[in-house]
Amino acid sequence: MVSNEKKYWNPKIETMPRDQLRELQGEMLRKQVRYVYEKSDFFRELYQKAGIEPEDIKGIDDLEKLPIIAKDDLRAFRASTVDVFSGCLCTPIRDLVKTHRSTGTTGLSNIFGLTRRDHDTVTNAFARGMHQLGVRESDTVNCPAETVVGWHGWSMNTSGMRRLGCKTLATCQNIFGLAPDLFNMLRGADIMVSLIYHPEEEIKYIIENNITPKEVFPNLKFVYSGALLSNSRRAIMERTWGVPVKNCAGSGDQYFISPECDYSAPYLHFMEDLCLVEVLDPDTWKPVAPGEPGELVISNLWAEATPYLRYRMEDVVVYDPEPCPCGNTHIKVRYLGRFAWSANVKGKLIFTDDVEDVLWRDPGIEMAPYQVVRIEKQPQDTLIVRVEVDRDKIEDIEALGLKLAGDLEREFGVPAQIEYIGSEEVVAGEIKFQRLVERKG
Repeated sequence: MVSNEKKYWNPKIETMPRDQLRELQGEMLRKQVRYVYEKSDFFRELYQKAGIEPEDIKGIDDLEKLPIIAKDDLRAFRASTVDVFSGCLCTPIRDLVKTHRSTGTTGLSNIFGLTRRDHDTVTNAFARGMHQLGVRESDTVNCPAETVVGWHGWSMNTSGMRRLGCKTLATCQNIFGLAPDLFNMLRGADIMVSLIYHPEEEIKYIIENNITPKEVFPNLKFVYSGALLSNSRRAIMERTWGVPVKNCAGSGDQYFISPECDYSAPYLHFMEDLCLVEVLDPDTWKPVAPGEPGELVISNLWAEATPYLRYRMEDVVVYDPEPCPCGNTHIKVRYLGRFAWSANVKGKLIFTDDVEDVLWRDPGIEMAPYQVVRIEKQPQDTLIVRVEVDRDKIEDIEALGLKLAGDLEREFGVPAQIEYIGSEEVVAGEIKFQRLVERKG
């Protein structure tokens, strides 16, 4: 259990000097490379083809000797061997206490799991992340039931909350219906922290039902999101909820959690004692400088069951290696978007969240569902954005389209075009709205 006054969940680790942290990472990397070489068919084959043996990796400086892997590499191994774990399971399957899968945003989902020891490590990591975010032992927290997203590694968040010692109400059975459950079923509970996930749905419900969240839950401290927050999204949400909105990203694939603190936003804290963080140029695979965009590559230093080393996350990020004013010495990362959620317009990579930030500045279409169109042949000449609007509430629909296109053009320096769509054209997957659509051409 952790007291309300405790600043860090694990002060020795979270404030460790960088040279000591680097030494710890080097020791863990050496052990993990040898472990996967001996236990994983995928990594042993990969390293043998690259002419690498475990003895070649003596510390962090040798990390770049290891091949970088992608989700498609795992899918290809799985297809050729019919191994559901893509050759990455390093323990007998009977030792797994949980299995999860990825969301499948870019293809067939990958499968991974946790041993009992892994489960305990991840539970502690999520407890630490929630503490960094601002959750405390005495808090009553609303988060989705594990049955809703139990297939995803993020479901370990509930275990982390319980390890932290807070009172967890895991009641929501539909991630798209979080607001009705919160304001109806949990009315009367002293909710202090709540997960929010689809602000379009949640804010619509709040407005339509004339709800003032702080009147329903007077002790609400903040709400947190597991999705990216554009500046516009955060501002609208904070105005509606009447409390700060905090962000907490993570990976289901490798069970890491990266929270904001009171000083870091929009950067998120990573736990470098559990994973090696690289931000690399996707063309050269060389490290980029702090503040320069690159692809996030993660090496798992703790997992017993399914560790991935030098794993491409397909996220574009920037990083800040300087210690945070909160005292945490670990690297901070800011997510810009995913390659899968971007379009290359005249050589400029534009992410859906960048588009959202521009669109939702306009009071007339706050929180309006939207989609970016990616032409099959990249790069494309025009940024095409599809927006759902209520035509009955827009006085001059043509003028609005011209204004929005002009806003986008000024923001990104490329030609832009607005298309209007109906609500039936904006679809959602299991937990995410489809923000990007492909088009022939």
